[in-house]
Amino acid sequence: MSLSAEAVAAEVDRYAALPAQALAYYLGLDTMRRLRAKAERALADSFNLRRFHDAVIGAGPVTLPVWEELLESWLTRQQVAN
Repeated sequence: MSLSAEAVAAEVDRYAALPAQALAYYLGLDTMRRLRAKAERALADSFNLRRFHDAVIGAGPVTLPVWEELLESWLTRQQVAN
């Protein structure tokens, strides 16, 4: 995929203005992948991607540590229910 010169300039400006944004994005992504893998292992055949997604989105705009606690709590409830 190639980007126009204007799009490239906009990306450079964004990274210059918000240098930690990409790092924050990938920290969240890494945390989500880790928790999803944990849930898949723990729940095995009972793992439901839609329910996991609902828990992720349902947490709302919270800090990463709070989000992780909410998803850990969700996993515990799922384990009890199964």
